[in-house]
Amino acid sequence: MARRSELLVWASALLPVVMLGLGCTDPDCDTGSATCAAPETAPLLAGPPPILPCEKTPHDPKLGTLRLHPDFIPLEAARLPQDLSHLTAVPSQTGFSLYGIRGTLKTLHSLGKWPHLSLSETPLLEVIAPEDRRFNPILSPFLVNDGRRLVTGYIKTNTRGTGSILIHDLEALTPPLYVPAPGNASAAAMTGAAASGISGFLVSGMGLAQLGSVSSDSAVYVLKTPKQPDRATPLATFAPEWAAVSSVSAYTSNGIAVLGYFSGMDTQEHLHAVPSAAQATALISGTPLSLLDWPEIYSGNSEAFFVSGFGNGLAIHRGTRTGTQEVRWIPLAHSSTELSAVQAGLPLSLLWSQDTCTRVTRLVPMGPDLLVGIDDKSGERLVRIHKP
Repeated sequence: MARRSELLVWASALLPVVMLGLGCTDPDCDTGSATCAAPETAPLLAGPPPILPCEKTPHDPKLGTLRLHPDFIPLEAARLPQDLSHLTAVPSQTGFSLYGIRGTLKTLHSLGKWPHLSLSETPLLEVIAPEDRRFNPILSPFLVNDGRRLVTGYIKTNTRGTGSILIHDLEALTPPLYVPAPGNASAAAMTGAAASGISGFLVSGMGLAQLGSVSSDSAVYVLKTPKQPDRATPLATFAPEWAAVSSVSAYTSNGIAVLGYFSGMDTQEHLHAVPSAAQATALISGTPLSLLDWPEIYSGNSEAFFVSGFGNGLAIHRGTRTGTQEVRWIPLAHSSTELSAVQAGLPLSLLWSQDTCTRVTRLVPMGPDLLVGIDDKSGERLVRIHKP
């Protein structure tokens, strides 16, 4: 029964109609320095109703009616092609190439160089392996890259959570690689320079280490990519008393892994920060670390909750299914006195809403910057946010 409950909680996290996560109702309640108090009893408002109808309310061409923290600046903006459920930005010598997945067709496409985007008519490939298409799989909520490889995933419906991770090498002529990955809920690319020589992808899910088994507990694994993977290495576990299942994963520019879990005990999302030295130790020793031993930097409810690495920190969306309250940014650094420790700076509101006329739809890392999907009466666009 416990395993069935876990699968149901995990499956609900993948569906687009689920409630995704907020923080505490008190704006001063954050876990950069303390743990949030009891779960909120009233829903967060995405913003006050506009004084004028949204059609008549003045909108900034880039930010709409959102406000941006003065320490950050908006750079280029680009119209986003329709029907893109997933997006990732791949670095190159001349900028960034964007790739996306058409959600309705489940096909991977090139979008061209930022900021001149257009959807290629011919897809690079179909995300779902031919033998799995009859199961009508659900796309997992991630598309990430390590500068050369694209990684996404899916779960087959009515199969108790079995699914696969897709690895597509942009530089090789070989067919895409599918790795069995039950319950894959999130992924993040690890950069070798920032991660003490580690190269691969963080994957949060169930049973990755046993490739195809759904008997393992939820955990975070590292899927190493220099060679064709046949087994993933466990990196982090969730303490059993948390009744935890896999949630979000992110990676900062300075090599800090932010790993999340959804707790069935308090129905909250919890994010912990793990320094690069601890990641390397766990992978070299073969003994996974416990997230319980590392600082919790955020906890909150599970509506409209999604995150992204942004420079040396983490961006967190807080809001509702129909609106945005804020995008919060938490700066993260390795301790100057202890390499195995992480210091979380004072969280700040990177973007916040004045009304319900404009909402944030996605957060995508692009080098040291952040691409923010913004949707309002002018349609959906991407805006590049930079911290000088």
